Amino acid sequence: MDSDKITFFDFDDCSYSWFVEDIALVLFYVVMGQKDPAGFIEYFLSGFLPGYFSEYDLEHQWFQDIPLFIKMREIDLYAVIHRSFDVENLDDPWCVWYMDGRKERLEKEIPYLDFDFSNLDFLKFS
Repeated sequence: MDSDKITFFDFDDCSYSWFVEDIALVLFYVVMGQKDPAGFIEYFLSGFLPGYFSEYDLEHQWFQDIPLFIKMREIDLYAVIHRSFDVENLDDPWCVWYMDGRKERLEKEIPYLDFDFSNLDFLKFS
């Protein structure tokens, strides 16, 4: 063991929650910046879900709650940026991009991701 090295581990998102939140958080970040987020979802899930289902047995009706968990992450990240930065003078390019129009979208209850998870064809992910 090399005693001169320090290893950091970020526990920021560690929590005990529903398994479907695992999927929602991954989707939140993986679609970020995609030109066609809804179109990208099935492509992404076709690779992600077979591995996920090999470890966890998740009933398909849970997928209808993904938009709620995604919205929770959107609001949480909005609050974290408000807490950690001067939002009137943002100089972090990623925060500027994320916050652009975010307040209005939250107030108007615009979904972060416009996708109907209840219509997924789960047979192709098994």
